[in-house]
Amino acid sequence: MDSELKKLRKSKGYTLQKLSKLSGVSTTYLSDLENGNQRKPSLIIIERIAIGLNEDFVKVCYVVKDTLENSYKYN
Repeated sequence: MDSELKKLRKSKGYTLQKLSKLSGVSTTYLSDLENGNQRKPSLIIIERIAIGLNEDFVKVCYVVKDTLENSYKYN
């Protein structure tokens, strides 16, 4: 089951590598975040991801929140 963050990334047609390049966030960190293994991303990281995705910061905050909440249910 894809996380909300992964769905958003894929909807843009981005690979982890492309988003990493656009955001300056490592592919490992992005993957961990998408899989719920990175529990406390900073606002700076979320802002970088939002810029990389060309999305509203608040929207990406909610997407990350939903991703993390859903990962708690399944881990």
